[in-house]
Amino acid sequence: MRKIALFDFCDTIVNFQTADNYVIYYAEMRYGENLRNKNYDKFQLLNCLKGEKKSDIEFFAERYYLEMIKPGLQTVVIDFIKKYQDTGYEIYIVSAGYSVYIDFFAKEFKVNGIIANDFLYQDEIFLGTISNRDCISEEKVQRLNEFFDKCEIEDSVSFSDSISDLPFLKWSNRGIVISKFRSREWIKKNGLEEIVLSNYGI
Repeated sequence: MRKIALFDFCDTIVNFQTADNYVIYYAEMRYGENLRNKNYDKFQLLNCLKGEKKSDIEFFAERYYLEMIKPGLQTVVIDFIKKYQDTGYEIYIVSAGYSVYIDFFAKEFKVNGIIANDFLYQDEIFLGTISNRDCISEEKVQRLNEFFDKCEIEDSVSFSDSISDLPFLKWSNRGIVISKFRSREWIKKNGLEEIVLSNYGI
């Protein structure tokens, strides 16, 4: 029977929201264009990359991982990943971020799989959107149910920072919330565990 540890990515493994920031990074690095002040939602912003080549998307995704994500990795959470790996758990990232850059994290830290938002391409050209519904809230649970359908799971644990991930946190045997600087009431009310981070660790 399998043991699995599931980790949200943004504000859990890394200390910022990565999806919009990847698009902003791409536009700035490739074209010198500042999208930061645009009043766009997530998918309006993503549509700004419509027509870009897949090879360019992946090239800048690797740079984004190395230059922006790696310096922002939360050491305490990385230690939890390694701890669960050492005790025989499979590690999965479940995120509303984009798999194009999460892939580089997964390779470096030997993650077993990614459930995230995949870019949609046609003939190696980005179509400005994702290939499925946004991987948030109940959609995370739907994807987990499909991904682990008919698997016998001995134990499972989920890590996230956000109340929007409550369905994801409750999907596992244990839900652990990563908080910054202060404890939050909704966590105890929902029977979850909490890790409060400060500038000095837990």
